[in-house]
Amino acid sequence: MEQFYPLASITDPYFIVSPKVDDEQFYNQRIPKDLKQEEKKCRSVRKVYDSQIYGLYGFAALALENADIAPSITALLRNGPTQVKYTNIPAGQEEDYEDSLINQDCDGIGYYFTKYGLRESGVVGTDCIPNTEVPQSATACVDQEIEYAPKLKGYFEGRIFKADTATLKDALIRFGPVAISTKEYDPLSQGILLGWKIDNEQNYWIIAQYLEGFYIYSETSKDLGTMYDAVVLLGPIQYCLAGQLPDTHYCQCAATDTVCLADPIKTECVKPYIDTKAEICPCPTDKESQQYKDDPRTAKKEIFASGSVRMTIGMIAAVLVLPILTLFF
Repeated sequence: MEQFYPLASITDPYFIVSPKVDDEQFYNQRIPKDLKQEEKKCRSVRKVYDSQIYGLYGFAALALENADIAPSITALLRNGPTQVKYTNIPAGQEEDYEDSLINQDCDGIGYYFTKYGLRESGVVGTDCIPNTEVPQSATACVDQEIEYAPKLKGYFEGRIFKADTATLKDALIRFGPVAISTKEYDPLSQGILLGWKIDNEQNYWIIAQYLEGFYIYSETSKDLGTMYDAVVLLGPIQYCLAGQLPDTHYCQCAATDTVCLADPIKTECVKPYIDTKAEICPCPTDKESQQYKDDPRTAKKEIFASGSVRMTIGMIAAVLVLPILTLFF
């Protein structure tokens, strides 16, 4: 997957996902603020807030779409699935798989499924739909004078297991804010990673640290051996259609390349990026040519040897299980 910040590197001495979350502007944003008392009365809102997902969605909207919002969890509940249904159940195991309804209210289990509401409909701010109760409909703002403008629509959660420092930095560059947790005692046990800086060869994480109901800005050094589990947001998947191109950041095509317009694999490229696969854009072989000198991949010889530049992000798991679980909206 391409980087969201294509010019950044894990070896950079400083990186931050957005200037709006630096030490001077952090507390001017909506997302670090504590829930209001009336919001805390909704159990599902509290659950999502305490799980770091509220913070992840809010900081991601700020970093990736420049939107300063306090996420409406109640809107995500309403836009989430309403039913879990199992099919293809092996004979004799019917009792192990029960279909169930998902109550889209403050006391149900809908908070487990907010990621599906995000992918299906995106997230709006609490100025549009408050977190005090689940609305009957979440397709318009309560105050009709406020524009209904959902953010992060199509994004979905990816999970990384046992991530070390290099993996977390790579995740920040590729995906933006990273929600982290660890079972070990650590001052960074929970929070949203926003960047890093290196001072006197010491690594410092820039983190929105979660402390019993609110976020604080922190720059904290850590043991480089500590391993974290993390959650990131992956951007919407784009597909090439005949006669139509998605965003050409990953690989720009030659103007005369008709194959590029008709085939999902872009085969002729004039401007490869550091993470462009050799299978898509052939690697230059003449070391004296200008093409070789201009290709950003030539600095990484292992890229050409392997034919792939996809860095390891721990394990972003997509698990196929049988019987088949289906969610109904």
